[in-house]
Amino acid sequence: MDVRHFRYFVAVAELSFAGAARDLNMSQPPLSKRIADLEGALGVKLFDRTNKKVELTTAGEAFLPQARAAVQAFDAALRVARSLSPSQSRRIQIALPSETSRGVLSAIVSRLKQEQLELHLIEANTAEQLRLLAAGGIDVGVFRYPFKKQGLWVGQPLGVIIAAERPLATVDKVHLSDLSPYPLVQF
Repeated sequence: MDVRHFRYFVAVAELSFAGAARDLNMSQPPLSKRIADLEGALGVKLFDRTNKKVELTTAGEAFLPQARAAVQAFDAALRVARSLSPSQSRRIQIALPSETSRGVLSAIVSRLKQEQLELHLIEANTAEQLRLLAAGGIDVGVFRYPFKKQGLWVGQPLGVIIAAERPLATVDKVHLSDLSPYPLVQF
């Protein structure tokens, strides 16, 4: 059993098997197997499965907040460890959808060169970007449409994305001046 099992459990509990499989970019059979493995390792049934729906058992309800906290703590620990690496300090990893225009891409690259940041671009769809953000695999995700996802703060219309543990993640509105202490990519 590892943190992935907890991550899978939380995704299924929050969405459904189909929704979690889609968000995790995996098919349902391996996801069902991982949940069954977790239930076996814990010695308790976490979901009641019927033909029409899946519901958390009493044990699943009790386990969910703990599993969610474990995933968040693991992700936070990864972010801290990665932020301490000297090679990571001036590097920014950005994920973009494949249909990102050259104009947008050019603006991003130009702005980051001005800031003397090392740029690493990753092509990823929204679900993959969300997974990478949660795991600390990227610093910024560029999305086409607004969304809500636990653990991420998203602002509009600029599409500002801030890690949940940052002070700005707790405010209702973020003004451009609030972002002045942080490296900022605009396009």
